Amino acid sequence: MKRPFANALLLLTILIAIGSHAVAADSFLDKDTEWSGAVNVTSNVVVGAELKLTIKPGTNVVFSPEGSLTVNGVSVPPSEPRAR
Repeated sequence: MKRPFANALLLLTILIAIGSHAVAADSFLDKDTEWSGAVNVTSNVVVGAELKLTIKPGTNVVFSPEGSLTVNGVSVPPSEPRAR
């Protein structure tokens, strides 16, 4: 027996998960991290020393009123690839 509602719900859940993600409250990035798609920053996000946060081109980063970003390492803003 086919379950179209269950399949549609599963597909919708996967698409939402791929399309955006929320950065957890008081997140401490303890490894190199790459952001893409839609990122919702809901509290303080800290990039640890010697680590790199890369924000891919086309990424939409939205900060809630409580959201902030503290960079102790390196933040790579979105950019177009450069010709060598």
